[in-house]
Amino acid sequence: MASRAPRNSVRAIPLVNFGDTVTYQVSGTGFSMQRSARALEAGGLDERIRIELAPGDWVRARVIGPRRVAP
Repeated sequence: MASRAPRNSVRAIPLVNFGDTVTYQVSGTGFSMQRSARALEAGGLDERIRIELAPGDWVRARVIGPRRVAP
């Protein structure tokens, strides 16, 4: 018998949608940088999604805000 999610199950509100242009933010001791990327998946706060930095060059990133991701 297949299991189904209960009707009242909680889902994260997507802060990033497939195809969105997102800001990829990276920071460390003494530096901070950001660049644009394209979301290859949708995701809610703290979910990990794939983003495309350049054609064929993708990484996983964590959603940190509306259309904002970080490593």
